Amino acid sequence: MLLFDKYVDGRKVETFYACSAQREGKNCSSKTQMPWNHEMMSYDDVIAIHPTKRKFCCQCQKFIREDDSATHIKHEKKTGITNADLIKPSLLFLTPKENTKTNAQYFLSHNTISFLHSTLKRLQISHVVNIGMPRLHEHIQHEIDGTMKSILLDIDERFSMFWPREKFLQFNMFNQHFFHDGSEEIFDEFLQNRSKRKNIAVVLDPPFGGLVDCIVQTIKWMSSRTMDEVNESKKFSIFWIFPYFMEKRITDNFPFMSMLDFQVDYDNHKKFKNALTGRKASPVRIFTNVENERIVLPGERYRFCVPCRRYVSVDNDHCKLCNSCPSKDGRKCRHCEKCKKCVKSSKLHCDSCKRCQIPSHTCRIDDVTTCHLCGEGSHRRKHCPSLGAPPLFK
Repeated sequence: MLLFDKYVDGRKVETFYACSAQREGKNCSSKTQMPWNHEMMSYDDVIAIHPTKRKFCCQCQKFIREDDSATHIKHEKKTGITNADLIKPSLLFLTPKENTKTNAQYFLSHNTISFLHSTLKRLQISHVVNIGMPRLHEHIQHEIDGTMKSILLDIDERFSMFWPREKFLQFNMFNQHFFHDGSEEIFDEFLQNRSKRKNIAVVLDPPFGGLVDCIVQTIKWMSSRTMDEVNESKKFSIFWIFPYFMEKRITDNFPFMSMLDFQVDYDNHKKFKNALTGRKASPVRIFTNVENERIVLPGERYRFCVPCRRYVSVDNDHCKLCNSCPSKDGRKCRHCEKCKKCVKSSKLHCDSCKRCQIPSHTCRIDDVTTCHLCGEGSHRRKHCPSLGAPPLFK
């Protein structure tokens, strides 16, 4: 569980623990742990069945035994499932979960997965930790040379039917909890076995409603288990998929990370599609601690900026005054002399607000962010000197 503070009119009225896995408390199946589905076959059970006799119920989302076929007689089923089919669960078998307030699943498109995989190969990554990234994990298994090793950490227990434990561990990314005994030892062996030199990358795609502070703690926790410092990019590469408007939250915690211009898109998300451009383009980006000049963005939508020494969107013009390519959403920007920075071209400077705003805005002179605890405007609540730090996890 996670510890939350509730504020009303700047005053703390309640402190409470809530489930870290479910955004809606009423959907939490247990106050202590998520129960194991004992009707779900394990990978060892599935692999022991001859491919010609394997049956997967699409409605119940599980493999079924021969003596249980009558229960699923009216359900759509997949049969004749080969071992090669088993390494493509998100493509061939699993229906994405759709409840946006609990654990909705959005699977990355082939375009995004291909870019990530080619980038990892170019960086000579040998071991990949995929957190909530089943599509990339599956893609890596199809490598011909098999030089890149991969493990999937995900809260969805259905993957346990398709992967052995050295390939998949059920895991909660918001409190670093493994759901089954022996998982930590398996994970540590993947990270720490020094019999061969490892170049490790962590690629994570958290829910966009997830708490950034919790994900930051998970990355630091994982870094400590590799016995490397998190800011040593050559030893521990990070690729964090998140919306561009969360950039400050990430870089405040990890100043050594930067945002790529690459637009991430999903197969089953109605808004974040590769075909959409302009204002409706995907806001999802990749944050990384790898030097940007080492990452080549593919296709005609990107160009290399010589002064910035990195690839950017073709519409992201370089500003000589800012000495950067400032656009975050792929649209053109202009430099405001009064703000002394680049802003979206749709905004104009408002002398009352003392910043650039859309022309139709309503001025709010008293719009000042202050600390919830002491009322000062110099810092946020989490940095308040008067804050007594309670435990984040329980």
